Amino acid sequence: MQYGRKGVAVQTLPRGTEGRATLHLLGTAADVDLLPLPELPAACTRPMPDDPLTTFDVFWTTFAENYNSFARKNIDWAAARARFRPKVTAETEPDELYAVLRDMITPLEDMHTSVAGADGAEFFGQRLGTRELSSRDLRTAVDEHLGEDLGVTEIQNFAGNAISYADLPGGRGYLRVTAFEGYRKDDGSYLASKAELDRVLDAVFTPARVAALRGLVIDVRNNSCGDDALGLQLAGRLTDTPYPAFSKQPRNDPKDQTRHGRLQTVTVTPADGPRTPAR
Repeated sequence: MQYGRKGVAVQTLPRGTEGRATLHLLGTAADVDLLPLPELPAACTRPMPDDPLTTFDVFWTTFAENYNSFARKNIDWAAARARFRPKVTAETEPDELYAVLRDMITPLEDMHTSVAGADGAEFFGQRLGTRELSSRDLRTAVDEHLGEDLGVTEIQNFAGNAISYADLPGGRGYLRVTAFEGYRKDDGSYLASKAELDRVLDAVFTPARVAALRGLVIDVRNNSCGDDALGLQLAGRLTDTPYPAFSKQPRNDPKDQTRHGRLQTVTVTPADGPRTPAR
């Protein structure tokens, strides 16, 4: 069974067996295991209060249940709650609450964490010492280097400039990917990006170019992330043999960071079409 919005599939739910089922979000690289509950939890039967303390508690609990790197980063999340919750009261203003939540996740130094506040305020975590560059500035600097220092005369841009390709001297290629999502402005779904990426890779990895390539530089230095499946789709153009890409093992106990669900191995599958395997 498929579910989505406006006729576009977003997730699939195969029929389960023996009281179990799996949910697959299109664009992800692994499944979510589902277990049935005898009834809805009591919290689902009543409206959630809209006040600063409840907002803080939901924010903290969401990280406690889902964030995977507290132990690796030596972060005591319970201690963070004890430190920051006293700063919040029923009278805390939205901008003050935003500042508290921002300060609470700053030590994570993780670009995958963020807080949105009032009046367009937005904070993304960032590793200490990281220098932030705009995609446009970085692309301009690299393109100037390709032209002025390497003699590149043509840079092909695709997918709203999210993907670029140039032939380098010595039979090598340069492939830049600044995002693994949003390849079409008229359709932001994973399926649309998947189709567009196939079209782009067909244009880049032509049979003649694949036969001539002696090396390929893949530049993802300023990649803003996206769908794992699109990265695997690109990897499938670089191999003739399936191989394990990585494994995923989800946390399954919000109170014990050492407990996990089943281990799932994600495999790179060779693409149907011109490929440029390692030589």
